[in-house]
Amino acid sequence: MNLKELAWAAGFYDGEGSTCGGVRPDRARGTRLMMSITQTDPRVLKRFQAAVGVGRVNGPYDFKGNRHRQAPQWAWQCQNWRDVQVAVAKLWRFLGPVKREQIQRAVAASRIAARSEARLAVSLYAEYNRGWDECHGTVPPAEEKK
Repeated sequence: MNLKELAWAAGFYDGEGSTCGGVRPDRARGTRLMMSITQTDPRVLKRFQAAVGVGRVNGPYDFKGNRHRQAPQWAWQCQNWRDVQVAVAKLWRFLGPVKREQIQRAVAASRIAARSEARLAVSLYAEYNRGWDECHGTVPPAEEKK
């Protein structure tokens, strides 16, 4: 592990990176913890990826037709718990307090969302089983209950 590259990567992430956590907006259920950096030049993202050893560089994303005439964007993303933990563990000692707090808030939000999802799953499972029992006659139908 090259500490000089990790220190550079942490400084880069401190200034350009983002960490978010919570409920996945693209799915009916699920939580996420994600780290990302967006740039117009993929070379710096590939250097970052090599330093932390996880995540993917995706792109280019072209914003044709936008009025600001943005250049195509590339993104380094790390989207699963294991890889985020690896990246955070490698960068942590070099990160500033603001980015550390952002990571802590994202992890907390993701954990809260995961607990909420677990409660929902238990509730849905109980509802499913109640319906199954009523359907198969092991529990009297709702209108006959007293």
